Amino acid sequence: MLLVREITKAFGSTRAMDGATLSVRSGEMVAVVGPNGAGKSTLFNIVAGVTTADAGACLLDDTPLPEVPLSSIGFLPEKPYFYQSFTARESIRFDQAMRGIEDQDKAIEPLIQHLRLSDFIDKRMAALSQGMAKRVALACALMGAPEVIVLDEPLNGLDIQSVITLKEQLVLHKQRGAHILISSHVLTFLDGLADKAVFLDKGRVVYESEGGSAREETYQQLFLE
Repeated sequence: MLLVREITKAFGSTRAMDGATLSVRSGEMVAVVGPNGAGKSTLFNIVAGVTTADAGACLLDDTPLPEVPLSSIGFLPEKPYFYQSFTARESIRFDQAMRGIEDQDKAIEPLIQHLRLSDFIDKRMAALSQGMAKRVALACALMGAPEVIVLDEPLNGLDIQSVITLKEQLVLHKQRGAHILISSHVLTFLDGLADKAVFLDKGRVVYESEGGSAREETYQQLFLE
C-alpha cells in the first residue's frame, strides 16, 4: 500500500499542504481533485520526491519513499521539462539512466509503439508540439513498470487518440498492481477509471469518495456538491 500520512508543506507564509492523508492500494487508481491552489501539484511533487515535506511521511509497504529505488516511481509533472537540444529518444534514455532502469531497448520500444512516438522519436524536443512532448513525458513516467505512478494533469495537450491510449495503458498498469495517483480537470476522464477520488482544498483532504460500485454519482457531481 502507498500511504501518504499527515503531509504538511509551507512556502514562506503560504501553507500548501496542511496535514493531508490518503492511501492507494496495489492495483488501485486514486484521483486527486480540487480547484487551482488546492495543493495537488505540491502533493504529487512530494510523493515523487521532487519536493521535501516539512512534516509527515510517504510510505510504500512501510518503506519511506525516499528509500525506494527511483526506477519504482514514474512521475509526470504538470509542466514537464526537457533539454531542448535532446531528441525524444535521447530524452527518454536520459530519464532511464537517471532512474537506473535497465534493458533500455526492452523498456522503451513498446512505449514508442503504444504512444505513437515513432514519427518523431529522433527529432529534437525543440521541434515538437506540446502534445508530442507530453507523449514523450508519459513514456518516461510509464516505462519500466513502476510500482508507483503519479500523473499531474496528463491530458493537457493530448489529442483524442492519445487520451484513449493513455486510458488503455492505465488499465494495464492497474491490472499488474501499480499504485496510481492522478489529477485532471477533465473529471469525465476519471469516471469508470479511477477507483476513488480524494478532494483537496487548501492542502487538506475535505472528502473521500466511495470506491467501486458503491459510488453512483459522477466525480463532477461530487465536486459540485
